[in-house]
Amino acid sequence: MIKFVIGVFLFLPIILLPTVAQFLNDDGVDTRLMGRNLNHHNNNLIEIKSTPVDLNSRLRWMKHRQEARTFVLRGQLEQARLSYKALLHTKIHSLRQRTIADLYLELGHVFFLLGDSDFARLHFEKAKSYRSQAYQPFVRLAQLEASLGHLDQAKKYFEHALFFNNTHG
Repeated sequence: MIKFVIGVFLFLPIILLPTVAQFLNDDGVDTRLMGRNLNHHNNNLIEIKSTPVDLNSRLRWMKHRQEARTFVLRGQLEQARLSYKALLHTKIHSLRQRTIADLYLELGHVFFLLGDSDFARLHFEKAKSYRSQAYQPFVRLAQLEASLGHLDQAKKYFEHALFFNNTHG
């Protein structure tokens, strides 16, 4: 009986210790590290500062994006265009580069569906500038060029896409 109690006493803290995954946010960042700064005036001790986080803000922009996508699916392209532009205008400084690139790709696709190849290209290029080593902007640019009959340029974009994602080659 004593061995059992000692065993439980020794291993209970291990069972109750939280795993690192419990502290990771959607970006893979350990939330326990957020808000910590080195204080160089106090012998390099770590000082914890709390930063208020508005969880509803993330939900709001995700809902706004979903609404824009729904407009596209319903064929309400002008409303989708306005929604994506408003979203990018208001959130461009607070979103990750990957998300911004994805939003530019989606907006570019809306312009493509509207028949405005110049603005479609512009937004696909903007997406590429945010994620220069992602294959998706190159695929969209290739599709655009192919639809315009510019097959040599489309081939070059597809080759770039394969360079960054060679799983389809």
